[in-house]
Amino acid sequence: MSEVSEFFDSLTDLYLFLSIIFLAFLARLLGAGLDDFSSALFACISVPATYSLVYYRRRIRRRRFVESKEGTSVIELGRLWVYELIAVLASYATAYIVFVASTGLTDLFLFTLAFFTAQALRLFIIVVTRLLKALKIDVSHPLVMFFVSFLVSLLFFTLLCVFFSYL
Repeated sequence: MSEVSEFFDSLTDLYLFLSIIFLAFLARLLGAGLDDFSSALFACISVPATYSLVYYRRRIRRRRFVESKEGTSVIELGRLWVYELIAVLASYATAYIVFVASTGLTDLFLFTLAFFTAQALRLFIIVVTRLLKALKIDVSHPLVMFFVSFLVSLLFFTLLCVFFSYL
């Protein structure tokens, strides 16, 4: 895998960590009552959960899982999606174990909502950082990371408050 690809993986993770920290901070500061949800979000970005997701995704990119029967490195789209799904499921299971072990809660609905929120945040951050990079903005600058992560967390906090108000 190229250094650029590894850089953006780690950069995306850093943006994700900052966004979730800001989201939990906003929830606590504004008394939104999302404490258990915040704990579930932190489980989703825990080292074991993040490592399992990144490990399998890197193996896919390095073509260790996706090889033809002849041993040549051919990316087959169907197999690629299966292995991507396996990576996400491994991360989900690992994060759920961390969530239960660290909080004592077993609320699968709350955890699943937090997991999908974390994945939506990850995808949104990828789109935003690529857009900013296309606009020639240094996405690795600490102030840019801080500001963008805060704005992303503010957007998702607002969406979550609306969502939870209807539950």
